[in-house]
Amino acid sequence: MASKTVALDAEAYELLVRSKRAGETFSEVVRRKLRPPSRISDLAGSLKDLAPEVWPEITREREVHRRKDAQRQNRRNRPKGGR
Repeated sequence: MASKTVALDAEAYELLVRSKRAGETFSEVVRRKLRPPSRISDLAGSLKDLAPEVWPEITREREVHRRKDAQRQNRRNRPKGGR
């Protein structure tokens, strides 16, 4: 694969370094960060092959995240200065 040299200022380089996951190359970081967003239709049917025994855990996790989202929303909607 061909490679190119890119000049980055110090701030951009630090952002790139902080975005890098363990074992990931800078090229992989750039591709991950700049990839076009997926469409919801791309995900259609992607869960159909999951084993039935994993669904209870998925349901529990979904409920945990819903509760956390509701708590965050309540904190945002709380009048300033009040508790």
